[in-house]
Amino acid sequence: MQEDANHEKRLLSAEKSPRHDFRGWYEAVYPRLEGFGVWMRGIGVNVIPASEFDCREFRLLTVRLSTWRDTACSFSHLLLYALASEIEGVFPDIAYLPPRLDLRWYDEGNAPWWLGIVTKKAPRAFDMIGISNATILELVNLPHLLRTAGIQEELSKRMADPAAPLLILGGANAPAARYLIGESSPVDGIFVGESLDDIRHLISLAMEGKKAGASKEVILSRMEDVPGFIRTGSAGRRYPRRPADIAGEKYPKKLPAFEEMSPVRIEISSGCVAFCRFCAESWWRKPYREVPMEEVVRRAAALKATTGADGVEVYSFNFNTHAEIKGILDTFRTMFADVTLTSQRLDVFGRDEALRETLKSLGKSSLTFGIEGISERLRRYLGKALSDSNMFAGLSAAFAARPRELKLFFLATGLETESDLAEFEQFLRRTAGMRKVGGEKSRVIVSMTPLVRFPDTPLEDEAAPPVETMASILRKAAGLVRSAGLEYREAMGLDEWRISQILASPHPHAWAALSQVVLKLGFVYYGRISSGFISAVESALAELDKRSSCALRDTDRLLQRGRRVTGVCSAFLSTERDKALLFEDAPICRGASQASGRQCVACGACDGLTFPTVVRSTHGFSDSSVSTARGIEKDRDLVPVAILVNMAEQARGVPRKLAAMAVASAIMQKEHGTVPDYYRFASSYWGDDEGAAWIFGDDILTLEWRKGCVGFLHKRLESPAFVSDLHT
Repeated sequence: MQEDANHEKRLLSAEKSPRHDFRGWYEAVYPRLEGFGVWMRGIGVNVIPASEFDCREFRLLTVRLSTWRDTACSFSHLLLYALASEIEGVFPDIAYLPPRLDLRWYDEGNAPWWLGIVTKKAPRAFDMIGISNATILELVNLPHLLRTAGIQEELSKRMADPAAPLLILGGANAPAARYLIGESSPVDGIFVGESLDDIRHLISLAMEGKKAGASKEVILSRMEDVPGFIRTGSAGRRYPRRPADIAGEKYPKKLPAFEEMSPVRIEISSGCVAFCRFCAESWWRKPYREVPMEEVVRRAAALKATTGADGVEVYSFNFNTHAEIKGILDTFRTMFADVTLTSQRLDVFGRDEALRETLKSLGKSSLTFGIEGISERLRRYLGKALSDSNMFAGLSAAFAARPRELKLFFLATGLETESDLAEFEQFLRRTAGMRKVGGEKSRVIVSMTPLVRFPDTPLEDEAAPPVETMASILRKAAGLVRSAGLEYREAMGLDEWRISQILASPHPHAWAALSQVVLKLGFVYYGRISSGFISAVESALAELDKRSSCALRDTDRLLQRGRRVTGVCSAFLSTERDKALLFEDAPICRGASQASGRQCVACGACDGLTFPTVVRSTHGFSDSSVSTARGIEKDRDLVPVAILVNMAEQARGVPRKLAAMAVASAIMQKEHGTVPDYYRFASSYWGDDEGAAWIFGDDILTLEWRKGCVGFLHKRLESPAFVSDLHT
């Protein structure tokens, strides 16, 4: 109770005597912060200086619910920053949850946990806060983050407070945050769309409303016209999500790069060709769409020039299903020193020799595949569309590539029988045998995750199994994996699974119970949930249900279904739910029948689209493309170019690679012809190339370029006028 009283006192203090500027506090305390507070420095490439804050009429703070380290590989907050920075009159900033050990210093200085890293301004200094929500668990931190910011949780109190910023939640997990809808919602709106134009429109509506002196009520009412926007406290108009034309929409010209030095992330497709029944994002992002290779390469080249990045991440649910992936990867090999790839389908990997050769030439020594069900029966239940024959063909091809590491992901559904476990044991022993034959030195990691049944998927209405059942299945699976001589991991603990399932279920009291317990216990989520916390949430939930005599009713479920965020029709969802109960497999999307020559599965996701979705009837590449991939390697004739730079004192602690990105970007933007020839940052004279560098003053940064442009580059760098232009 004392903890809750302290938080209430701090909330009232922030509302009555708001302190917006914390630059002095940061300068005094940063030596005590994690990594000496470099993550809060706010120095980077394509970053609008803090001096612009008072010159722009609208301020947007994009916030994360996790720490900068946990979100360093994320992209959504950087994309939102870039979109906002291109709108005239908008000043964007970014804030994170502080690291655990830093909370002491924040609380002693009465500093809000969310602070703009560029301006060191408090959230109440901004007009709108965009909450980027990546996972369902990190929403646990929202009550504390709002309290320390001096922002009320209750919707009515925020509406009555003209100084409180608008709170709009979006991100990968936003469609699962439906339990935040209601009169007591901690946010004013939820955006479940994906169109960049719609995001721009929301920001512009808020800015125009502020300029006109409109109330929050009026601004939010106007936002309801934007597809994918849900006003949390209103039962009025609801517009479905509009799938984005990812190939045709305007992409930001510049992305910010801060201390985390993320590579350029290029989205090559959205949605997925599969209808895996467990995968929420796949259903939420239907239909499957591809960005043509030409546009992918154009965007990559533009972002390389404006960021100075020497690495690229290929973003896709399953990158190897893209029709032109071979050409994309071959091109990226000549453009970037490092190409990062995420997930891929095992069956496609097994049958595409040319793509395997390309991956090998990229130096990819770690392979990751989602097999999901521990038996063929459970893979059919999950809708994985992966037969035993295709699975083992893919694994055979994987071991033939002699990877350093092979990660195999599985889901524990709670439906596993002794027969399923026996089949899993045979699979593990066969996999161990294949490793001895094809890749004896390969490290094989088997990861198990308890299945969370998300809304707007065919499994949404299924009851989660008892925790004892799930614990028994995981325990047996772990024993089988270790007996086969393979490594075992659990991607999510049972406590994390339990709270995830509570929050994924559209329970009318989920948020009230969660917030109550979080504030009472002073709990902050840093990757782990305790069983005591779970028990407290479950008890609070039961008490709230008892008081209102209103657990989740059939009418509540119907109301929630009226707020579906997927473009897939309810009839198709129902069909797939029925097929799951019969352990029948799910289809693969082949697109419109007139384009593919195959019958459409009639999921409804393509209905009403005004742009084409990329479709093909087959997937694969000719053997002749293998020689092309190998030939590119000979083209890499690199020459180091040393450049003298002066690092200002305020850049202490900033990684030298970030400085090198700024230099490379300045050169490429002045001389566009050098974009294909820049390869990577090689070294700094003072060393510690990617870590924090505390020496300031003169340094020598060495960048590698292709031999053909080095003579021209030397001449340009010898020109005082050219060097002077690089500073502008």
